[in-house]
Amino acid sequence: MIEKGQIINTNDSMATVRIRRHSLCSKCTNKCGLARQDSHEVDEIEVEVDNEIGARVGNQVKIEMGEQSLVLSSLIVYLFPLVALIAGYFIAAYFASYFAVLSPETAGIIGSLVLTVVSFIILRYANRIFARHRDFQPHITDIIGSD
Repeated sequence: MIEKGQIINTNDSMATVRIRRHSLCSKCTNKCGLARQDSHEVDEIEVEVDNEIGARVGNQVKIEMGEQSLVLSSLIVYLFPLVALIAGYFIAAYFASYFAVLSPETAGIIGSLVLTVVSFIILRYANRIFARHRDFQPHITDIIGSD
């Protein structure tokens, strides 16, 4: 994934870059119900990135994050809670029918909710681990120009 942005601050080997985000609707000219004047999102986000090439404040830069790490992150974030939801239902339903404590459907619903919450807690912990990993951090690859 490659983005373009402007450096607004530098600190040792790190830089803060302002990136303009555009929604898919930002260039839309249709007059649909979603296309109100204030609904077209144009945000600016600030991202802290590795500045190995020594870019300075005001420079326009290209920022890149490896595609493999982006795909892996997306799979973990989107699929892990879904798998936990489904697994929670079947695990809890199995144990409920085995121990005859609750009806399997009720236990399955409770189990799926519990395992989904646990999956989000695990993802929050995994985020801290991945944040320390260099492969999951964006970095500046090129200086496009200066402001």
